[in-house]
Amino acid sequence: MPYNESTGRPKTRSKAFSRKNLIAWLEQMPSWCSYDFCDADRCLLAQWVRYVDPHATTIYGDGNASGYAYMVGREVVDLARFKNIARGPDETFGAALMRARAALTNGRPETRRLFECETCKGHGEVIED
Repeated sequence: MPYNESTGRPKTRSKAFSRKNLIAWLEQMPSWCSYDFCDADRCLLAQWVRYVDPHATTIYGDGNASGYAYMVGREVVDLARFKNIARGPDETFGAALMRARAALTNGRPETRRLFECETCKGHGEVIED
């Protein structure tokens, strides 16, 4: 595992999980495809984590975890700060992108219903490039 020379500790990937990087990933996703916020393995955040690290796992039942925690390498990454982006009345990538952009400016997200893709609905998997 790579080490940070200044601290002597393992390098972490947590910097990959910024709002800016979430927006960049959402811009690549089909805006009309839906996801299931209540499915911890296939929700928006789980798909993003596995895009960054395909070997990441969801942490279940850990008293220290918020319910939005993932094991990425040897680091626990807690994404609870993004739950308001991932959860909304419209669970599509396009709607999440609007919420993420609005959150950058502390604005109120635009709420509108986007077309749902029947092909993508329910599978919740990231398509590899």
